[in-house]
Amino acid sequence: MNDNLMNYFSYGMYLLSSKNCGCIINTACQITSDVNNLIITVSVNKNNYTNEIIKKTKKLALSILSQDTDLELIKTFGFKSGTDKFNNYNYETIDDCNVLTDNIIGYLTADVIDTIDCDTHDIFIAKVNKQKLVNEENPLTYKYYKEVLKGAVNKNAPTYNKLDTDKLEKKTTASGQEVWICTICGYVHEGSLPEDFICPRCGVERKYFVKK
Repeated sequence: MNDNLMNYFSYGMYLLSSKNCGCIINTACQITSDVNNLIITVSVNKNNYTNEIIKKTKKLALSILSQDTDLELIKTFGFKSGTDKFNNYNYETIDDCNVLTDNIIGYLTADVIDTIDCDTHDIFIAKVNKQKLVNEENPLTYKYYKEVLKGAVNKNAPTYNKLDTDKLEKKTTASGQEVWICTICGYVHEGSLPEDFICPRCGVERKYFVKK
């Protein structure tokens, strides 16, 4: 199947969080318009720790990232695992969820009212409790992140395109040199991999690479 059409879908860039956890997602949607009954949906990969915590607590927070968001923040929340992601960032605990206070246009908190199983991802349907507009800067869109900031895409993201990695892998394999693939973002490295190697795309260590 030709998958080029999927490249023309519009996406935002958000920080989805819950209690002591958070990850970057690009798929969120407002469903209803009634201010007394605002319903949203968010999609997150089942492999993400944030998914697990949202299922347990039935609570989530969604922050809209600013176009000026530091790429290090996206590397931290988009490509790394663990419960210490918020350690180097300013945040507040709101409705039992960690919410960033910098790099965002605004946030909302919500209670999960239903979950839809969609193969690799879960869609959480949630009712908004609170919302706050922090500033009116330009929001960070997926298109801007990819084309202007040259940002990498996590392999857990619904927009990850394996074909791009496969094409590059075939090209480098033809050269006869070693080929190493980052298991987090799909970056392809040609040649030997030093012990202190750091992925130039997502910033993870050598241990996350596999040799092809």
